[in-house]
Parts: sequence; C-alpha cells; structure tokens
Amino acid sequence: MPPKRIAVFVLVGLMLIVLFLWLPRQPASAREGEMSPGDSDSLALLQAIQMVRGAEPMKGIQMLLGMVEKDSTNLDAHYQLGLFSIQSGQTDKAVMRFETILRMDSAYTPALMELAGVRMQEGDNAAALKLFRDCLRYEQNLVAAFFIGQLEEQTGNLEAARISYERVLQMTNDSVVTDTVKHRIENINKKLNP
Repeated sequence: MPPKRIAVFVLVGLMLIVLFLWLPRQPASAREGEMSPGDSDSLALLQAIQMVRGAEPMKGIQMLLGMVEKDSTNLDAHYQLGLFSIQSGQTDKAVMRFETILRMDSAYTPALMELAGVRMQEGDNAAALKLFRDCLRYEQNLVAAFFIGQLEEQTGNLEAARISYERVLQMTNDSVVTDTVKHRIENINKKLNP
C-alpha cells in the first residue's frame, strides 16, 4: 500500500477513534428511556455526571464511587467511572471498570465498545476484534462494524473486511460514511480481483 494511502487510512481511523471515545455518553438507563423522575439512583447518576463535567469533578467522582460502594452491581456508575478514567488517561482503571461490567452483563454494549476501543489503541487488535464482534451479537452498531472492517483489512483478511464494510452500508445512509466505505470496498475488490 502506498505511504499516502496508509497515512489516510491511519488518519481516518484515528478520527473515528477520537470521535468514538469523546462523544458525550449517557447512562444506559437514560438512553433506554427507563429513567423516571422518581428514580433517585438515576437522578443521582445524572447529577454526578454533571458535576464531573462541570465545576466539581472530584465531587462527582466521589458520588459515583459512593454509588458503586453502595451497590456494586450499578453498571451505569461503573461505566461512567470507566469513561472518566479514559478521559484522565487512566486506561488501566478504565479497563478494570469495563471488565467488571462485562462480568456482570456480557451484553452491556457500551462497555464492550469502550473496552474494544482501548484494546485497539493499545494495539491488541485480536482482543479489539473479538470485543467489536461481541458487540454486534447484541446490537446493530455502525462503529463496531466499521472497526471490524478496518481491523480485518489491516490484517489482510480482505474478504472479511469487505463483508463488514457491506454491513456498515446496510446500517446507514449518511453520505460521508457511505462514500468512505464504498471507496474502501472498491479498493478491496481491486486487490481481490486484480
């Protein structure tokens, strides 16, 4: 592959990783519409998140730690602590949080995605690939499908990469994404059928 293509490939991958890791996250209970105004745990979680992102980050972290100490099965609190660990550069703590979540609920896709992203950044592509695939077992996830394609392409498994990229096309109509993915598929087809 020419150096310019490699640079573009790496740049696109890095942009997606940054976008993936820094997008604002909501706890699963809020995403799924499970939170009601009377749900004090969910309200406390949201309050803690706002503090961490606002003027009182340490107070918010302490609230989250207290929630986990009170209920060690609080997946959303563990998840938020994992995200904040990533943001503060403490990936070892983030990994611990995400692995804790997955031991309790192997289908908790936000933790699967975050842990896969960490593994990918660490260069453990085999572990990242497995985690992204696990995520797709539980939900249609555009980012997971794209990264599977990218990782398969990097390892030379072009047929698997093409299949994964085609899956991405089935998940979105966004022209920026589809144009990028179609270009990748064309390049793979050229390599497979010279």
